[in-house]
Amino acid sequence: MAIIKLGELVAGIRKSIGGATYSQNKSGPYVRRWSRGTNQRTTRQGVQRGAFAQFAAAWRDLDQADRDDWDTYAADPAQEKFNSLGESYYASGFNWFLAINCQLASVGRTPRDTFPPGARPTAPTITAFHLSDGGAPLTNITYPDGTFTQSGGEDLESENSVTAASSSGPGTAWTDPNNITANDSNNATITLASLATSQYLQGSACGFTIPTDATITGIKIYIKLSPALITAQDLQLIKSGVKDGDIKTTVGTTEGDYQTWGGLADLWGLAWTPTDINKASFGFSYRCTAGFMGGSNAVDHFKARVYYTTALTGTAYDLAIMLSQSTSPGVTVRTSKFWLVHGTQTPDHTQEFFHDGVLAAFGEPDVGWKGFISVHRQSDDGQRSAGTALNDLVT
Repeated sequence: MAIIKLGELVAGIRKSIGGATYSQNKSGPYVRRWSRGTNQRTTRQGVQRGAFAQFAAAWRDLDQADRDDWDTYAADPAQEKFNSLGESYYASGFNWFLAINCQLASVGRTPRDTFPPGARPTAPTITAFHLSDGGAPLTNITYPDGTFTQSGGEDLESENSVTAASSSGPGTAWTDPNNITANDSNNATITLASLATSQYLQGSACGFTIPTDATITGIKIYIKLSPALITAQDLQLIKSGVKDGDIKTTVGTTEGDYQTWGGLADLWGLAWTPTDINKASFGFSYRCTAGFMGGSNAVDHFKARVYYTTALTGTAYDLAIMLSQSTSPGVTVRTSKFWLVHGTQTPDHTQEFFHDGVLAAFGEPDVGWKGFISVHRQSDDGQRSAGTALNDLVT
């Protein structure tokens, strides 16, 4: 192999000319005899060629205004590219149209006629890559905390007292119903004749501020009361100002000074949104019935606890995993076995396995196998990040 020393006249040379291929490695520039690569005519190669033909035809069918928009997108400084000599250049709108749509098609997403509006993703950070020689998983790529700026996903709860109260409906009225808004020993009271039933003692306007992207998982109500000779009671939630859902008739569970009904996974037979809970019209009702001897009741406080989970925030990306193989020990180059293996990186999923894809590309790796991997994020509008490269694979 010839050795090249570059000077002022020629600062760098790449690619092939006159039967010679020029390149550079860690030792410096070199030249070798050009050789024709094999055309394996694989299924995936055919699919890729078909995609090129499909989108080239689609470009011709675009309105001129759309083609002009792609050219404007291509000329933006954000789309600057660099060749193998490190020199800057810009691809055409047609080139970007082909690239974006082929990238979308490669992960099963819908092609687009208009240029992608979002920013190009940042390259992913990789903390570990392992390729075993027969163990499982064959390939394991792990991303660090901080790959995503994410929040949410926790199991949360919020507890508030009612701030509005009333006594309504058929039956005996409660005295001082507004006393249930505070835990202060000032009670709403009632005295019932034989077998008489009270009106509904209702509390609402709890002042919840559950995040709008949360999922409600359960509701628990708390009542601090002192019943005497009460033989029956029922409780029901109030949704949008109307009593609705399951009616609880059992004795509550004692928690300190309170009786409680519902719980972490009890939605009272209803579907709830954060908006339903945050409304002033959300609340609950309580009524009771005396036995033959009559009875009384004193209620000091109403409060409710809402259980919910928040949604994870962050951007989900397709992952383009570019792999190639060299069989020469200690040499890491791209060969004809260049391949793409795709996965998905989401806010709550920071690890991907690519066992089947790597097997499809290379078969079972041999002892001393060396290779090259470059991982790219790809947004849902088809833009692909710069690659994070690893060329020291554990085998």
